[in-house]
Amino acid sequence: MDYSYYGNTYGYDGYNSAAGILAGSFLTGIIIGSLIVSVFAIIVMWKIFVKAGKPGWAAIVPFYNLYTLFEITWGNGWMFLTIFAAIVPIIGYLVVLAIVVLTMIKLAKAFGKDTGFAVGLIFLGLIFMAILAFDSSTYLGAPKKDAQPVTPNNENTNAATSTMATPTPSVPIQPTMTPPTPIPTNNIGSVQPQTTEVPPVEENKTATTQATTYCPNCGAALQPGTEFCQNCGNKVTN
Repeated sequence: MDYSYYGNTYGYDGYNSAAGILAGSFLTGIIIGSLIVSVFAIIVMWKIFVKAGKPGWAAIVPFYNLYTLFEITWGNGWMFLTIFAAIVPIIGYLVVLAIVVLTMIKLAKAFGKDTGFAVGLIFLGLIFMAILAFDSSTYLGAPKKDAQPVTPNNENTNAATSTMATPTPSVPIQPTMTPPTPIPTNNIGSVQPQTTEVPPVEENKTATTQATTYCPNCGAALQPGTEFCQNCGNKVTN
């Protein structure tokens, strides 16, 4: 019997093919995952640009997206050229790192966020930028250095301070007396009595007062308009 030792590979070819398939699948997963993250990052940056009043399509244009980001955070888009300091070894890396940290801090302030949110942008950039893109925050403008408050009518602050330092002497306010209402007088100077007019009472037209008449014969009282006396029957002569 002829046994060939070298002919038995113990399945090494199958093992190599399985490892190749696994490596290819892993590489494909990395590529697909990177594409998904890249598309999501573009969408997030697009939303941030739109919230800041910038064109959203700037997120997909190389270098112009950095220009827009620095314009939002620094107020000057050409500041993005500072990232090319990375060509200088060590010192350039430190400069770029400092610029990135300051840019994230300014980005948080530009949308009214606090220091804690800025720390999240520095260490978990994509997650906190997604929060910034889809929350209800509004763009407040590029942060600037604290300036002196402007006084009204463009007056000098020192002049206003000196004016406030010298108080104006207060003048006591005297109470005003209201004169009494004069009482009307006549020509001689005496006080005229105030009379109250009483409306006249209308006389009853139906009830008239007439003098009582008497009969000349018997002396009995006669009713008004009677021609003959009710007592003696004689005619009453006017």
